[in-house]
Amino acid sequence: MNERWLRPQRDGWREVGIALSLAAIYLLVLINTVGELGYARDEGFYFDAAASYQRWFELLWRDPTRALRDVDLYWRHNHEHPAFIKSLFALSHLWLHDRLGLFAANEGSSYRFAAMLLSALGVGLVYLWGARARGRLVGLVAAGSLAAMPRFFFHAHLACFDTPVVTMWTWCAYCWWRALDRGGLQRMVLVGLTFGLALNSKHNSWFLPIVCVSHAMALQLPGVARGIDRERLTRRASAALLSMATLGPLLLYATWPWIWHHTIVRLQAYATFHLSHVYYNMEFMGRNYFEPPMPRAYAFVMTLATVPAITLLCFASGLWTSVGTLLRRVARPMTATTRSDPGTELLWLLAMGVQYAAWLREGTPIFGGTKHWMTAY
Repeated sequence: MNERWLRPQRDGWREVGIALSLAAIYLLVLINTVGELGYARDEGFYFDAAASYQRWFELLWRDPTRALRDVDLYWRHNHEHPAFIKSLFALSHLWLHDRLGLFAANEGSSYRFAAMLLSALGVGLVYLWGARARGRLVGLVAAGSLAAMPRFFFHAHLACFDTPVVTMWTWCAYCWWRALDRGGLQRMVLVGLTFGLALNSKHNSWFLPIVCVSHAMALQLPGVARGIDRERLTRRASAALLSMATLGPLLLYATWPWIWHHTIVRLQAYATFHLSHVYYNMEFMGRNYFEPPMPRAYAFVMTLATVPAITLLCFASGLWTSVGTLLRRVARPMTATTRSDPGTELLWLLAMGVQYAAWLREGTPIFGGTKHWMTAY
């Protein structure tokens, strides 16, 4: 095999082109398989909210003053969830269905298209990160494994938030990694902007600062990072965290009209809704759960039961290798290296681990299954 396929591709637009090509192929597959898929329960709420947001966008174009005055009238629909993904549903329906006449035979697919597009871009992004960090072969295996995962493939069709937030979450984490690896003002700004969009996608984004702060602190340990001096990494990490702390909340505010009025009260209500979410029943290991305590093994057993065996074997192999390499480097840090690496293995481990950590609490609300830790995949 060509050595280039096994070597990290740190820069260049060729990898971006390959990533976009993979995304385009996956998008075509999703479009050609969505027609026979029935609508999920949550989609009805999001269709209704997106239709209301669409009416506001159209009013904003015709009469900006009135649109800004009547924000609450249009944005109160489904206000317990952030607005970015639903806004994309609205704009997708407006342009692809109402203006261009596409999806005429299946109007619901015009809402779903935005989620399918983001899901496809997520597959391309996984390739891009894999190729940049470990080589094209790694990128292709990772992207292909995610694309073929049955639960991800199913959710990728739906006008819901679960796979779109996988893309937004991964995009922000990738921008964090690039900012530490290469530095530069543009990359620092991108960390903050992608964090803002993730915040306005779903509450999974609340875990991102935990990962980034933990990673920044761990970079102070000897051997975690290679080829980049600790002082430079500290400066880059501090700048990226500052960008997240400033640009992230500002972009959330700018792109969620519901919180333009009574901002603190409405943000508190949003957090309370999810931290004290109503419980759904589920069956696990022969028992029906209607209330806490949450079975701590739930997320891990469901992962083993729903992720293809070959993907789990690849994961186990990679986990063993990565943890072993990381421990050896911390124990005997290398003083010289020909390749820079800003603690990639540790970042990936933290990003996966935090998704499962919430399911170790017995009091975690039961209001969904595998979709809630899909960002780990």
